[in-house]
Amino acid sequence: MKTPNDHHPCWRSHVRANPKGNSLASPPRMAGKFPAAILAAVVLAGCEVPQVPASPCDRCVARLPVGLRDSLARRFPSHRPVGMDDYLKEDVAWFSESNHGERCLGVASADVNGDGSTDFAVLLTERAKAGSSPDSGTGRTLLVAARSAPGGSWVIDSLDEFGAERPCHSFVGTAEPGSYQDTFTSGRWDSPYTPAPGRVRKFEAVRPGFVAGRLESSAVAFFFTGRRWVHLWLSD
Repeated sequence: MKTPNDHHPCWRSHVRANPKGNSLASPPRMAGKFPAAILAAVVLAGCEVPQVPASPCDRCVARLPVGLRDSLARRFPSHRPVGMDDYLKEDVAWFSESNHGERCLGVASADVNGDGSTDFAVLLTERAKAGSSPDSGTGRTLLVAARSAPGGSWVIDSLDEFGAERPCHSFVGTAEPGSYQDTFTSGRWDSPYTPAPGRVRKFEAVRPGFVAGRLESSAVAFFFTGRRWVHLWLSD
């Protein structure tokens, strides 16, 4: 039976994940507890695209320093940071319950390089074209990381791209230090481990990193080694 919102591009069957069923070799606590076995309960969730794009007044966007917001605007002029209003309230509440009260799905912060300064991971979504309605854009969403640098500047790295998908499907959180293993090396999945630039089979994280993915299932952990970013798949 179809619901009134079945036509909506963000309408989906939202599956809750069990944090205890993760696929990590030695699972540390982390903000995005989504690598998981799936519970039986299924929650239908719609995702209404906001009529007004997220502004600096958005409580999640406001976490970003003004200088970083300016740097992101210059480097990605066709994109904007994802704000709380990009998500359905039910998804924000579910994320908060699973992540120690955290309510921002589009911004995460941690000291990833050990310099004592706060670094950020940010989801950026493509702006709607001029003259069109806010929900007519492609929804192309990017994941970027910003490391603080001397003089108030920022080193910005592109980590991932979520394709032509609206931001209501994606999240970013913080991964705590610990032992990580790519889930596709465990033998639990039909798909084999496929080498890719920056992808590693195992990683011993001595500093926090970021975890990002799609709310329904997948998550990837990203860590900065001091020279480059590496990543591992945590779920699919």
